[in-house]
Amino acid sequence: MSGLVTFFKGRQDLGSGSDLLDQASNAFLKGEEVGGILLFSIIEECKALPLESPEDCLDFYRLLISILFMREEENQRIDNQIEGLIRKGKTEGFWKSFQLEEGYRIFVDYLYEGRRQPFKVKQLEKGAVLQENEMHALERHIPHPKENAELALVCLYLGWVWQDDELVQSGLKLTEFCLSLYDHDGELFQGMWVRESEYRVKENTHTFSLLFTIASHVALSSKIQVVSEALSEKREGMQAFVVLFAKAFQKLLEDEESFPKVHEGLTLYDHDQSLGFLRYHYGSLSFACAASGVNTGLGVIHKKGVHITSFGPHYAPLADSNCYGIFRPSNGSRDGFKDLTIESGDEKARFKGWARVVAPVASHVSKQSYSFAERGRQWLFFDVLGEKDTVNLTIRQSQFDETAPLHFVFFVSADKGMIEGEGEILPKALERFQGRSNKIIFSRGKEVVTITPNFEGAMEVIPLAGGDHFWSADFLLAFPLMEKMSAYRWNIE
Repeated sequence: MSGLVTFFKGRQDLGSGSDLLDQASNAFLKGEEVGGILLFSIIEECKALPLESPEDCLDFYRLLISILFMREEENQRIDNQIEGLIRKGKTEGFWKSFQLEEGYRIFVDYLYEGRRQPFKVKQLEKGAVLQENEMHALERHIPHPKENAELALVCLYLGWVWQDDELVQSGLKLTEFCLSLYDHDGELFQGMWVRESEYRVKENTHTFSLLFTIASHVALSSKIQVVSEALSEKREGMQAFVVLFAKAFQKLLEDEESFPKVHEGLTLYDHDQSLGFLRYHYGSLSFACAASGVNTGLGVIHKKGVHITSFGPHYAPLADSNCYGIFRPSNGSRDGFKDLTIESGDEKARFKGWARVVAPVASHVSKQSYSFAERGRQWLFFDVLGEKDTVNLTIRQSQFDETAPLHFVFFVSADKGMIEGEGEILPKALERFQGRSNKIIFSRGKEVVTITPNFEGAMEVIPLAGGDHFWSADFLLAFPLMEKMSAYRWNIE
């Protein structure tokens, strides 16, 4: 597992080292002693973290696990504080059906006192895990890609040290799901099942990079090798939690722990009926679509070097991502999406059906109810047809409400756009385009992608800033939908 060495080359890969965790982890990775005062300060930070939402709990456990990774010998004063943190997680945390949090609870108990507990992961048919799998929070009945990757790491680690092949298999099935979120060039479909407010490009990249590095030594897969090589160039500013996790796997080798048996390979699925999911690749085109999602888009399209990082329905204001996306959770079975048409072939794929749109206002967001979205009354018909390296998209809205008009939008990552008959538009520019719908060419270097609307209507192109916002998009291309049940069609080539 020599590839793990690159995860902890030193402080330069951990960002600035400006916060306490970075300082402690940098010292730990260099083989230096992590002072008690520094560790106590990090423990105090962990104690102060609120546990008001499932996301808060995950942040709490990531910090607690980082502390345990750096705990090299017993210290009664420090251990008393850690025991208090463990109690806090168990008494103030959320449900056992929130599977990553439950996995972290079990992981913490093992790291602290070596205790082994029963741990069975409830997975969908093709390997994914829903954020929550009972009825505590319906809007969390979707797979969160980064959380699936973290749960896979927990399964692979515990399966390794416990010599539990069932846990290793669970980790590898989670890895198969994560691999399905990458295109043919090893680029992540950034917008799949990720809400804009939760999108963090580096955190996603680093977590997947570690997972695929570990999995490449447990299962034979050419796809993992392609993705791992693509990710190896994107490891700058690595999170302390991820690097410490990598170091923990490396320590298993140094302690000569029995290596789990190497599995023959991984299965890559092009569709998953339990999620209403389709993935298609031909030549320079890759796309992924999902009818399941909450406050997320219908899909992602990668063609040449230009990426549509998310596309889907959006209420005004267009700057408010809480007004974007569909609301259709998964019930965990194939029957939940039996109404869809999902066809996949070597040169053609089709994704067709209906999805409910989120409510047109953002006032429903509530930490107390652990809710971040509410189902709306509007439904959207979609028909995504991939034929070789061209995509044809058709949509219809079930109703028109002039008090809350719906748009259909594309978030595009490209160097520049050229609107036919209007001229050039650049990212981060202050000027936007508002006018009649028209052909627009997006380019990156010498590679170009054309989006052609086949209807009369209005169009807006808004420059964006990329980075951690709007799934790293540089442009928002928006079309207001002004008619009930009328077909709106686009060609993407």
